Amino acid sequence: SQNTALTRLGCGYSSFGSLDVSNNTALTYLEWIECPLSSLDVSANTALARLFLENSQLTTLDVSNNTALIDLYCADNYQLATLDVRNGNNTNFTSFSVWDNPNLNCIDVDDPTWSSNNWTNIDTQHYFSNNCNAIYGCTDSLASNYDPIATIDDGSCIPYIYACDTVSYYVGEWMMQGYWQYTTSSGTFYTGSNSNGTSLYI
Repeated sequence: SQNTALTRLGCGYSSFGSLDVSNNTALTYLEWIECPLSSLDVSANTALARLFLENSQLTTLDVSNNTALIDLYCADNYQLATLDVRNGNNTNFTSFSVWDNPNLNCIDVDDPTWSSNNWTNIDTQHYFSNNCNAIYGCTDSLASNYDPIATIDDGSCIPYIYACDTVSYYVGEWMMQGYWQYTTSSGTFYTGSNSNGTSLYI
């Protein structure tokens, strides 16, 4: 923690299980191989250009703050399930090797298409996304099919219609986009549309 001028740090085949490099802001090279590291925070190491991690016990790795990073080697990390490489510098990477990480599926990157075309040293189950945590669904809280856990709207929202359940089942409100839906007292569900936007009897 006192070595603020430190630029290179390596650890191999030891029992170190933790590492604090938050004060080592000049660090440009970090290598951690065959050490039972369970967590690593490199968010303060904005000068870090090369990171090598092999056979650790990491479950998550976030290098999104490491805007100078151009070389990432991350292999044989059997617990790793989350990897965020959205550092705004993906196209300047000289090396990207992320393989033999069986619990890792989605990798967060700047541009999924670019990464798919240029980064091939990955496992067969790996794929790239700009938001691995995205949950698609209806995000309109006023819609009848609102999904409170959705983070990205998928265009499936259905406007909710308040209707009168009378003998003639009169739908008294005609809502946005000409869509209507309601459930009668008997539990019958109706849904449909009217192009001219008038009231509807069913």
